[in-house]
Amino acid sequence: MDKPGNKTYRRIGMIGGTFDPIHIGHLIIAEKAREEFSLEKVLFITAGIPYHKKKTFAPASHRFEMVKTAIKDNKYFEADDLEIKRPRSSYTFDTILVLKKRMPNADIFCITGEDIFNELKTWHRYKELVKNTVFLVAPRREKRVKTIPKIPHLKYYFIDSPFMDV
Repeated sequence: MDKPGNKTYRRIGMIGGTFDPIHIGHLIIAEKAREEFSLEKVLFITAGIPYHKKKTFAPASHRFEMVKTAIKDNKYFEADDLEIKRPRSSYTFDTILVLKKRMPNADIFCITGEDIFNELKTWHRYKELVKNTVFLVAPRREKRVKTIPKIPHLKYYFIDSPFMDV
């Protein structure tokens, strides 16, 4: 992680989710984003208490272990349990702020699916979130839906990845 005074410019991807379970689609999207956008690494952040899902099947600690196992052979991938350690609901905005504090000289890229991205206006503190990250969006349909949210300061790019209906 960045140290105070370190002027190194870094590009860090983060992909968050319940990962209940993590699957090949997550791994392909993360790797495609890393390659296409020259990301130094991709953090897989397991949601502790997801605000948008009523229930997960596996406990957070088990889901985190599944993530570690799934990514262990990719030197550019790293599992992070910062949301699991949170005693309250997991919000992307809060996670981005923690990552920016940890790595002040990094640009944080939020990797997400097109379906979730199209609901961005429902996200916690979305107006502030878009000022603090760039979104890398994985297509979920063969033809892109033209419902991209109109939000000031929103920066996003579509990942050149195969269509995945996951």
